[in-house]
Amino acid sequence: MNLKPVVWGAVLSLAAFTACDKTSELFEVEMPLAVSDTRNFPERPVRVDTTITLQALFTPENGCGRRSRIDTATVSRVFTMKLYVKYPEEGSDVVCTDVARPLYHTISFRPKETGKYEFRFWKSDTEYLTKTIEVVPIKK
Repeated sequence: MNLKPVVWGAVLSLAAFTACDKTSELFEVEMPLAVSDTRNFPERPVRVDTTITLQALFTPENGCGRRSRIDTATVSRVFTMKLYVKYPEEGSDVVCTDVARPLYHTISFRPKETGKYEFRFWKSDTEYLTKTIEVVPIKK
């Protein structure tokens, strides 16, 4: 019986188990991210009970930015949104691409009442991108 394959198998198995005995921890910093664009917001009034799929686009500073959470607040017919992303902490041993893919936040909006609805997307502590949708009754 040839023991050569068995010995090599044991050596490779031992090397695989001991090679990664140290795990790296990635520390991240969470930051708000300004909206860069919106999509599918209608220019004309929409009817009550019509479902609209709205999108807000956010572009991280670099390729390491990843979506963390989104804070939303609703007061009457005003919806305010602020997206947060996480980046590796400064000085981390991470290589990030300069160009980042946009992050999309999709909103399925189906108004139940007529009136004007306002969507406010955070850009800075003093500025919001605001979009308005007018909702009209269903014609009989």
